[in-house]
Amino acid sequence: DPHNDPIRYPPFKGFAFPPSDYIGPDDPRVTDDLSTLAAPGNALRRSFVFGYCGRKARSNLFYNADGRIVYHAAALGIVYDREAHAQSFFDAHDDDICSLDMHPDKVRMVSGQVGKSPKIYVWSSRPDANGNLQRLCLIHDPDQKRAIIGVSFSSTGSCVAAMGNDN
Repeated sequence: DPHNDPIRYPPFKGFAFPPSDYIGPDDPRVTDDLSTLAAPGNALRRSFVFGYCGRKARSNLFYNADGRIVYHAAALGIVYDREAHAQSFFDAHDDDICSLDMHPDKVRMVSGQVGKSPKIYVWSSRPDANGNLQRLCLIHDPDQKRAIIGVSFSSTGSCVAAMGNDN
């Protein structure tokens, strides 16, 4: 069967093999119709994120007022509850987070991202009743380019300072 022949991918040394029950382009599982993915039970759900970015960012790991660990990985702000071994996610960023700071109240967070037109978000590290981390404020300065490489609350928490990576 020509549809079950191995496929060679040049960057890799080996071959990739299709599933043994694949019948070719007429296989009903092969579709470009994304509406079928919206059926109940077909949605992907994020349950746990493994990883931590400590190589390109510094001062980005905190304990909040509830004793939970707050950090970021990729474009997610993450709050980890050690006792429940569970995570809550702040997912408003549309590119990798590269800076993070905690408010003096130890609940609010500020995060900056990379990108052509980077954004800064202020958000709560205390999950709501549904387990979501709420966006409190979006700060978007069109003069900032490439990345927000540093964010910090003032000592009173009334101001946010940000440093961009533009020219």
